[in-house]
Amino acid sequence: SVRHVVRKSLDARHRLPEPRWVYVVDAEVDGDLAESSGRCEALLRPASSAPPAVASLAKKRRAVVVGCGPAGLFAALQLRGDGFDVTVLERGEPVEVRGRDIGRLMARRSLVEESNFCFGEGGAGTWSDGKLTTRIGRNAKDVRAVLRTLVFHGAPREILSQGSPHLGTDGLIGILKSLRKRLLEAGVDDGDRCVGVSVVEGGKSLQFDADAVVVASGHSAEDVYDALGEAGAALEAKPIAVGFRVEHPQALINRIAYKDLGGRVTTGNKRTDRLNAETCGAAEGPRLPVAAYRLAADDVEGKGRGCYSFCMCPGGQIVPALTRPDLMVVNGMSYSRRHSVFANSAIVATVSADDPVLEPFAKHGARRVLEFQRSLERAAAALGGGDFVCPVQRLPDFVDGRTPKAGRGCYSFCMCPGGQIVPALTRPDLMVVNGMSYSRRHSVFANSAIVATVSADDPVLEPFAKHGARRVLEFQRSLERAAAALGGGDFVCPVQRLPDFVDGRTPKAGSQPPASSYRLGVKEAPCHDLLPPALVETIAAAATDAFERSMPGFVCGDAILHGVETRTSAPLRVPRDDDSKESTSLPGLYPCGEGAGYAGGIVSAAVDGLRVARAAAATHGAPATDICENIGVLDVS
Repeated sequence: SVRHVVRKSLDARHRLPEPRWVYVVDAEVDGDLAESSGRCEALLRPASSAPPAVASLAKKRRAVVVGCGPAGLFAALQLRGDGFDVTVLERGEPVEVRGRDIGRLMARRSLVEESNFCFGEGGAGTWSDGKLTTRIGRNAKDVRAVLRTLVFHGAPREILSQGSPHLGTDGLIGILKSLRKRLLEAGVDDGDRCVGVSVVEGGKSLQFDADAVVVASGHSAEDVYDALGEAGAALEAKPIAVGFRVEHPQALINRIAYKDLGGRVTTGNKRTDRLNAETCGAAEGPRLPVAAYRLAADDVEGKGRGCYSFCMCPGGQIVPALTRPDLMVVNGMSYSRRHSVFANSAIVATVSADDPVLEPFAKHGARRVLEFQRSLERAAAALGGGDFVCPVQRLPDFVDGRTPKAGRGCYSFCMCPGGQIVPALTRPDLMVVNGMSYSRRHSVFANSAIVATVSADDPVLEPFAKHGARRVLEFQRSLERAAAALGGGDFVCPVQRLPDFVDGRTPKAGSQPPASSYRLGVKEAPCHDLLPPALVETIAAAATDAFERSMPGFVCGDAILHGVETRTSAPLRVPRDDDSKESTSLPGLYPCGEGAGYAGGIVSAAVDGLRVARAAAATHGAPATDICENIGVLDVS
């Protein structure tokens, strides 16, 4: 008999006659079955043991956790269970206030630089698709502990068995409130903003003495990198990936993925379901979920650069992920139902830490990747024309007319089926986008980042070599400032139809911008001017070759690029010891999570928080404890 479902996933490969559900179950059977690796394996019963005693320390230890994203939250939970007095410092607002600040941005174009799509309780992943997928092993003990903790705090139990679990923005908000309540009940203090070793609270500077400082400030807190460098912490440039967020009608993605069975997709949203039926036709049979995708080209043209999709948001929307008004950065998000008419995803190219594209930013040292990011974001803002308008381009126009010579990878990232595109900026001078979706994923759009890889020594970083370890960051910011300028300011996002991007065609003056889930306005613009030519060629080649082979019809006039997607990961890494997790240059400092360069996504960041906290506790003589037993997660399996 089946004891419980371990995992349920949809296999929709085109070689199958129709999609099918694949189950992994724990079962009790009569008699012996022949074991077969990956198909039928004996499950050993765990030995029973009494719950461990509450940890106590001979000397009371104090820890300060900087950042209230998944890494910081789970580090705080673990440290408190290990007997530490814990203070959590968060620059942004509680999730309820943060939601209102985001509403103000979307309704009145008023950016709160400390509370937006990137900063605030829950971190940047709160307004996203809420994906819980990870590449560090779904059955790893720490991953299961994170998922069980989320269920204990309100997540649906199905995430424990789903092959590609997601919560959506609406699903995450209630969980964060519950986690905050748990931390406060456990005696964890909530502080204010951390600046170096001082804290500004209500205009007053406070000093915290701590045995361990866990820095989990996220990938957009560039001022924290400055503070760490000034305090003596070593910093090093880190590879990233940059590109655009591409958006399709979700119904088109359903049709590509499921072919004649796309009509079996329903979201409960009348408009979305009607458009899907018109696109895919009627189909009888069990309901299918909104379709998502993941695309990658590991070595475009055989020269070492990758391109991939990222953070695909089915049924989502594109939002401004900027943190400054002079930048343009986009991201994708979706709600739990994923019922938007759009699907979006980042399409990004890889950039290594010594990439030639970083040469203009070499003077920034370790910050060269960050400065590269910001240069792209400024360019995107300019291309959009300001006012937070996002520049867009049709995918075939991006691809056609470009001779593929770049040696980069290109991949989709953070794909949001039934989602929307949102501004992921933290300053009004930047333009950065991301994807998000709600739990139902019922938007008519699907979006995903499409990014090209940039290594830390990439030639595109040569203009930023003076920034040293910051060269990747400076490269990022240069793109974001350019995107903000291209959009024309006021958070308008520059966009381009993909065919125009491929061909290198500049949109005609006065042309009507295409439909988009990005709510602050889009401006049709030559987005191919935002990135260095090497990255444009990588994305164009990957889109027309590998991506189009995987998903015929991907490059079409309905595919709209939104610029720019630059914050797929942190542009710097804070080196730490492999075992103690302590900074290699600043004792007592524990770099943690995505901002420190050690995670990517909600689950991996939370797991890193657990591991860093356990390492810090061990350094100070605290016994290791089980987070699930600490907070009473005993009946969630």
